[in-house]
Amino acid sequence: MTSFRQTIGALALAFLVHLTSCGVLSDVGETAETQVEVESEPTETPEATESAESAEPSPEPGSAEDALPYLEAVAVGPAAATGEGLVHAREGSPAHGYLQYRADNAQALQDVGEVVEPLEVDVRENDAQLCQPSGCVTFGAFMYEDGLLSDFEVNGNTVSDNFHPGGGEFEEQGATVTVGSSYYSNDSNHLAVILYVEADAETSFEVTIADYRDPAGNLVLESPGTSAGNKVVGAGSSGVLLYTYAGAETGGSLELTLECFQGCEGAISGELPLN
Repeated sequence: MTSFRQTIGALALAFLVHLTSCGVLSDVGETAETQVEVESEPTETPEATESAESAEPSPEPGSAEDALPYLEAVAVGPAAATGEGLVHAREGSPAHGYLQYRADNAQALQDVGEVVEPLEVDVRENDAQLCQPSGCVTFGAFMYEDGLLSDFEVNGNTVSDNFHPGGGEFEEQGATVTVGSSYYSNDSNHLAVILYVEADAETSFEVTIADYRDPAGNLVLESPGTSAGNKVVGAGSSGVLLYTYAGAETGGSLELTLECFQGCEGAISGELPLN
């Protein structure tokens, strides 16, 4: 699988509404004998001030040059080096989730002996290209919050429209499988899913089936286009799995089957919502 060519999936960002308040200056009636002056109300209540101070900034466009440290982390290859670039993305943003996906993707490939080759980065006036011998992907429309990258486009498709962080968790008889993230690639029409697997100290198992169900609940019987990662999870260990599904939609769920080796019995089945 050429993972870098896939486009990230859907996570909608909400723009914050700034709170404002205004004071009212009131004058009451005047007579020849008395004049009552009413002081104006404060322009901002303590609650409004506190809300304004705690409000998060709205995303603002920025240059491709400012995104260079982040793009270098996307392009570097090995999982550990990719993960170091998370400091250049706003935590909880689509950009942060995308880079974590890249690190998880690389880890799953490394765990089955595949070498993740670095990409070349070419920053241009308004965008950047990440290239390997088979072709290039264009990154652009960079958005920032507090100086950190929060969103961008890949080949014209916005990351936040295609990326889903997290999802369901399946836990039974000491075996745990959790959705790390999922995203839909507009370019290749594939859905990619990251799973985190973990076994307690007394349990070992293998993930033997991870079939995809679309959002309507229909089972897609085609095999995953690719998969990577150690599907055999030893006692007290954990790992990362990568699955891709051709023609799948954003959302849906995975139908799992685990084969027990130790600390559990027979085959364990369950369903994992993808968002």
